[in-house]
Amino acid sequence: MAKNVFRNYKRQIAFLCFMSLLATACSQKEDTWYLHLDFNEYQQYSVKDSLLATPHIIVTKGINPSMSWQMPMLIKKNTKDKTEYYKISADSYLENDSTIVVYASPFKSGNEKNGLWLYADFFDGENKQGNAIYSTTDSGVRFAIDSVPYTTYSIKLPTREGIYIFKENKLILANKEQSEDVFYTLNKDGFYFIPNTGRLFKRHNINTIN
Repeated sequence: MAKNVFRNYKRQIAFLCFMSLLATACSQKEDTWYLHLDFNEYQQYSVKDSLLATPHIIVTKGINPSMSWQMPMLIKKNTKDKTEYYKISADSYLENDSTIVVYASPFKSGNEKNGLWLYADFFDGENKQGNAIYSTTDSGVRFAIDSVPYTTYSIKLPTREGIYIFKENKLILANKEQSEDVFYTLNKDGFYFIPNTGRLFKRHNINTIN
């Protein structure tokens, strides 16, 4: 039986805001893929692995004793005027000297080695219900995880990066970029396959950190 998981990827989201006994307007703030640290916060991490060292950027993996189950990526960025420190999600890796790959949250627990099947239901429309505390815009994608077409035994599963859609009894590459941004622009209901880890991700240029 398919395990249904509702995840809503959308470009415009009205967040639920709670204020002490007050209803106030709330505005969207985009999630960022890195966190700025001050020098003292950076010093709390013990370096476990060195990933990149240039005159301007040092990238390492480190552990904070208070959060020993995590090993985030740490960046020390030198400029003429100052030195800045940043923390990247532990769910990321340095692909090359200029690119960091950051994974989205997994669709389900566990490490899918051969990929993940899912059914995507795209929808668009506003939920007019709400009150002074919150409002919701329904526009995005619902995912049914581990939903598979009626016949998959003869399908050769791809291993190359990308998002694949099931059409005419075969998997067709819908987009070679395996990212969340790309997925919710496809706007086509159907069965999809995400190879390898079964997770979406996004590539970022390390020089955009500031």
